[in-house]
Amino acid sequence: MYNPSVFKVIERLRQIYLKPLVRRDLRNRFDPLDIDGVEIRLQELGVPVEPHIVNWADFENYRAHYAGRFGRWNGNIEKQFEYFMSERLLSILTDDIVMDVGSWLSPYPDLIRERYGCRVYAQDLSYPEGIHGWRIGGDAARLPLPDRSVSKITLHCTFEHFENDSDVRFIPEVERVLADGGRMVIVPLYLHQDYTIWTDPSQFHTSPITVDSGATLFRKVGWNNRFGRHYSPDALKERIVRQAQGLSFKVLRIANIHDLDQRCYMRFVGLFQKTT
Repeated sequence: MYNPSVFKVIERLRQIYLKPLVRRDLRNRFDPLDIDGVEIRLQELGVPVEPHIVNWADFENYRAHYAGRFGRWNGNIEKQFEYFMSERLLSILTDDIVMDVGSWLSPYPDLIRERYGCRVYAQDLSYPEGIHGWRIGGDAARLPLPDRSVSKITLHCTFEHFENDSDVRFIPEVERVLADGGRMVIVPLYLHQDYTIWTDPSQFHTSPITVDSGATLFRKVGWNNRFGRHYSPDALKERIVRQAQGLSFKVLRIANIHDLDQRCYMRFVGLFQKTT
């Protein structure tokens, strides 16, 4: 029988063993994010980039409103910031039908359901296949929902974990299920000057990591995730923007970045809207 606590202990021992080995590999590197360089390249590719000023007083009021109700994220200011950004950018209304993709144990569906009275789907690959009440299980790129059945879609630290071509396939599926004028937000949108796939080699993998063509693999021991994609501007344009035929898309750059709490690592947000 699977015992998660036993596996965690084994993974921790693997981290202790692997960390010095990976540290000695000089080819394993991930340079600091060049925010200005990424923005310039996006603009060269015709991808809209807009500055976004965060009102930190609003954020603190948001945290106070939901104090003690963030579940396992009560002590995680970054995750609370993600929820704040998606709620503000989507302007959720009572008659919305929202879908939180990669929701797993997230408190977000309950929080916005209670605050706005809207209907909210919680979708995750780990849930049983199909629709079960307001839970949807299975591949997010193959949703068991009718066309134009959802008005708002959120992804909180989720999209970067879509392996192989599931990110590419997801965008046309979003276009299909979004109602006209509907919106989707990806927070954060992981961008970097170099196209890179992250992995933690201490994690147990049932299948090998597939590295996208043109990307490099970066091993981060102790990251505690199997797969994470950091798009270069060119990779974002090719894999995502080109698929969004009926969706408008823009990148928001957090402009007052130096005012961020050091525990917050969001730098870019992806915002989509159904245009046809």
